[in-house]
Amino acid sequence: MRYIGAVTRDGARVPLPFCNVDLFYAGSDLYSQTVISDANGLYSFCVPNDPAMLYYLRAYLAGSPDVMGTTDNLTGTGP
Repeated sequence: MRYIGAVTRDGARVPLPFCNVDLFYAGSDLYSQTVISDANGLYSFCVPNDPAMLYYLRAYLAGSPDVMGTTDNLTGTGP
């Protein structure tokens, strides 16, 4: 197993805390799991260490205005 994660940020690159971050399988667009970023915007997911598996993330923070973003494809492998 491997962890993938980062920091949720706004358009000015300022960390956004308490965002819902959804993990999807890129090949099928199937939902996998959701986490909430912490007070510093940090989040992580535990995924299989499999180079064939691609994922993407969707982050959402309700507010005024609402903030939403997605990632490009990510793999569950790395250093």
